[in-house]
Amino acid sequence: LGFGSTSSFGLGLEYDKSWVGRYYSRESALIGLSLLPSVAYRVNDKLSLGASVNATYAILKNKVAINNVLPGAADGRLELKDARWSWGVNLGALYEFTPSTRLGLTYKSEVDLDFSARADFDGIAPGLLALLNAGGLNNARIGMDITIPQGVGASLFHQASDHWALLGSIGWQQWSKFGHVEVSVDSTAPVSATTNLKFKDTWHAALGAQYRVSQPWLLNFGVAYDSNFQKSSNVSPALPANGAWMFGIGLQNQASKD
Repeated sequence: LGFGSTSSFGLGLEYDKSWVGRYYSRESALIGLSLLPSVAYRVNDKLSLGASVNATYAILKNKVAINNVLPGAADGRLELKDARWSWGVNLGALYEFTPSTRLGLTYKSEVDLDFSARADFDGIAPGLLALLNAGGLNNARIGMDITIPQGVGASLFHQASDHWALLGSIGWQQWSKFGHVEVSVDSTAPVSATTNLKFKDTWHAALGAQYRVSQPWLLNFGVAYDSNFQKSSNVSPALPANGAWMFGIGLQNQASKD
């Protein structure tokens, strides 16, 4: 039995108040925090199976400037904020070829985030505010349905010597589905639409090593790469992220055999 706390996705940004794209994006955040109660069972000397419930708490925040059109008028603002729970599942299998070599397989299900935020307008010019009120848009509920992608992975561990172990992994995530966002407006004339951001599925690869410093202490380090999910020539300012190189180092202490 085990319990983990992690974050599988997250991005926050804030642009300058005067930047040219402020009517498209001013501030935004999409953050996911996962709680993972888990169980594993050793089927035999070679095979172990595991599963965990992915309880995800997701936070959405988005703020854009509103052009009040009037000469010399300051910008207005539209802000959306919401947070909610959603659920998924993680599955795993571990196969030991020998005591020093083992293969791991993992599956992470998609997590559907059904946000619903009130359209909070502020500093809107009277004429524009009258139009918003007439259309029932002021304080309307804005729905945004986002899918955190599913993924599969495989990893290999080999104990090369008493001090050194080598590790590698590959993986795939369905980011193309993250690019399909359903937006709805619950106003006097409700509307909904699905936008396709044309994201691409991504591939992941990593290499690492472990060095046994002493009996209770283990040094971990490695490098990983994730491929692009957006076209390099068409990266959205609301999501300025893409392919990435990652470098990590960590230290582990085994307090007891259990």
